[in-house]
Amino acid sequence: MPFILQFALRNTLAQRHIVKDSYRYGIRSPKDILLKIATSLGKGSPKHCPVCLTDINNVSGIPDFFREAAQYPQLQPCAGIDFREGETGGKCLYVALAENETGFAEMNHFLSQYRLAGKKLPTWPPELENVHFIFPFERTQEKAFPEKLSPNQWIGVRAEQLGKLRLSSRHKLQHKILAMQPMTFHHAEDLESHRLLRCIANNCLLSKLPPGETGHEKDRYIPPEAFLLSYADAPFLVGNTLQLMQRCTFRPAFGGNQNKKTFTGNADEDFRLMTDLAMDGLRYRYPKYNYATKQRLESENTRMPPNNGWRAK
Repeated sequence: MPFILQFALRNTLAQRHIVKDSYRYGIRSPKDILLKIATSLGKGSPKHCPVCLTDINNVSGIPDFFREAAQYPQLQPCAGIDFREGETGGKCLYVALAENETGFAEMNHFLSQYRLAGKKLPTWPPELENVHFIFPFERTQEKAFPEKLSPNQWIGVRAEQLGKLRLSSRHKLQHKILAMQPMTFHHAEDLESHRLLRCIANNCLLSKLPPGETGHEKDRYIPPEAFLLSYADAPFLVGNTLQLMQRCTFRPAFGGNQNKKTFTGNADEDFRLMTDLAMDGLRYRYPKYNYATKQRLESENTRMPPNNGWRAK
């Protein structure tokens, strides 16, 4: 049973430093969501259930999401980004899903180049080999929306939009349409807390909060049986979604030393390069250095322990 989740982590002091203003949307942690899904899977559910986390304009929740998902063998975690016009909300432009670790790097590079430059995200995403882009169904009404989609582009339809889909010319693209059901909230109290967070993000009163700045009231968690029932009139959407999310399932390696072992490809060459750079720095800082100074530098270099990524045995 595929689930597409769109939420951000709670805005706690421990998490606030990661990405500026990224947590004023959702209120549920990955641990809460995964536990809710895992406990709701009944006997009739598939052995492997894809679950995707798509935070808004950031991926800061992905590491914890994958670590927590490792506790549930029946869940298959997927990583994505919910690209929106605003920094923490607003109109959804497209949702990206990484097919593998390379795709995860590609979509991060795409996001970073705009965030670092302070530019707005483009209306249409680039072609990334290992990233799939899902456009919300409402964007198909735009005049500029393409008639044909590339292999890595899809249309996401919510359950309440199935009636509009039948009357749309996009209905012919059945092989490119997915079931897109955001699950941001658990209950009505979550929705109210979410609205207050959006007021903080927009610096306005609750009565002045623009409708487009909040999630839909139907963005709630629903059991697998209810999810299937909501798409009973268009089961191909569920099939398409399941196939895509199974392609986008991967488990990054956590634990151990993930640092680069060598810089040049050879530990001895790394040590020689470090020595040369140290000598360059010595000449720059101390143009009139003497023999004793050089001996001290060489002594410090020999203190480098072997096999630490700089010096071989």
